[in-house]
Parts: sequence; C-alpha cells; structure tokens
Amino acid sequence: MERKSRFLGENAKDADINFPSKCRGLTINKMCFEQELINKENFNTNCKLWIQDKYLFKQYISFGKVTQQNINNIMHFIKRQDLKVVPELVLPKKLVFDEKKQVMGYIMDYYKKTETLEDIFMDRNISSKNKKDVFVQLAMVLNKLPKDIFIGDLHGRNVIVDTNFKIHVIDIDGFSTSSNQMSCPLNNLTRLNYLKKYYLQDKLIISKDTDIACYMVLLLNWLAQTSILQYSSIEIFRYLNFLEKQQIPQGIIKMMKRIFDEEHNFIDINAIKQINVKNIDKYTYKNFVDSCEA
Repeated sequence: MERKSRFLGENAKDADINFPSKCRGLTINKMCFEQELINKENFNTNCKLWIQDKYLFKQYISFGKVTQQNINNIMHFIKRQDLKVVPELVLPKKLVFDEKKQVMGYIMDYYKKTETLEDIFMDRNISSKNKKDVFVQLAMVLNKLPKDIFIGDLHGRNVIVDTNFKIHVIDIDGFSTSSNQMSCPLNNLTRLNYLKKYYLQDKLIISKDTDIACYMVLLLNWLAQTSILQYSSIEIFRYLNFLEKQQIPQGIIKMMKRIFDEEHNFIDINAIKQINVKNIDKYTYKNFVDSCEA
C-alpha cells in the first residue's frame, strides 16, 4: 500500500508523488529517491535522508521536534528571493505533504563527496590554509545573510565542505527569522548563558548575536585545537591573552572578547584573513598550558 503525497515549491505546480509505506523509494516527477543516505555517526534520529542524483529528500520521522515554526520558516525560505544571493545556503526547493496536508519533509540539492566542517578540522592531512579559507567563507555567509535571517545552532555538522573546499550550509529548517524567532538549545553557547544579549524573556533566542557567537566558538576551537568552552571564562580570557602575545591579529582578540560581554557581536573578515597559518601550531591550548607551567 502506498501513501499518497504531494509537493509544493517555487515555480512548481502541485504534483502527485508515490511514497511506498516500506520507505524504500519516493517518486517525484519521474525522479526516484531510492537510496537512503546513512550518516556514519547517526546523530540525527529525527529524519531520514534519501538521495537521487543531485537531489536529496529530508523525510521527518519524529514530529515531536518539528514545530509549526520550522515548517513556516521552510515555506518562507522557499519564497525568499534575497536568499539566492547567498549560494552557500542549501535552500529547500519543495515541501512534501501527505494526503492529510501534513508536512513529510522537503527536497533540496544534494552535494556528493562532502565532509562536515567538524571532519575537515580534525583531518591533519588538510592544510591550515584550506581550513582558514573555510572559516573566511563561513564568515562571509554570516555577513551576507539578510538582517532578519539567523542560522541558529551553528556547529561543525551543519556546514559541509566539498572537494574544492567550498562550503554549503545545511539544515535550513533550523533557521529562524526576526518575525518568528525560535528558542533553541545552542550547544556551542552553554558557557554564555549568563549574558542577557542572548536571551529574550528568559529564553535563549536565535539571533545575529548567537550566530556570531557560535561562529567564534568554532574559530576558537580550531585555534586551540580543543573544545574551548570546557574551560571557565577566566581560563578562556587567559588563553586569549596568550594568543595576543603570539601576535594573532588584534581583530581576532576583539571579536572573541565581544562574545563574552553585553555589546553586540561582530565579524572582522579581514582579521580572519590575516591569521598567519604558519604560526597555527603556536596557538594551541596545549602551548598555552605549557607556557603557564614553564
């Protein structure tokens, strides 16, 4: 028995699609999604990913964590023309509905032979120059985003990198808008929960400040070669003072310190470009600890 479904999207008419109950395929205008994309870490159990050539279908299997806000945002992003000037965003193309008009998921472009940002930074065979270029690209994405669009819980698994070291930002359904700001547990900001600028009525709210703070944590993790927020704020500030002595660009220090105070965060792309990758091994947290013990 097949479950009848329909899809809606930009420049597309409603069209019937057949969704087999055993979940082994999805036919959309003669495109058959027959191969399930298995995530090697299986960290997301709320959806299944199905691929066909250059398209990917994200099928929700746990609707407890898929809110109406998520769905409204996806529909909003499909219509937003100004998001197309940010080609790094893997935007939803079509929403898929079942016969009861409930959202089953959405279709987007599929990029082959990619690694997550997290994998790239852990790979010692990838040059520091390529890693820095990835950070510059991500900073530019944040600066190019319309002022009312926020990524949300930016981390090392919702940015993928292709073989040309070009980035693609995924999980658009977790994005937020200024007119529909979502409360979200931001994994990268657990140490910053004392700062009012990340909150609205006692709820951690996705905003430009949280996007930049998550980005800065990723950048700091790369420089430190460890998860920096496992340490206290005092230790982090001592580490930043250490980086300053290693002649890291002053703009990096200013950006980092800003995420720990109540003023709005900012990104200095030129400062990121000026990071001397030849000195990258000097910036590690281990070297900081060794210098304290010397």
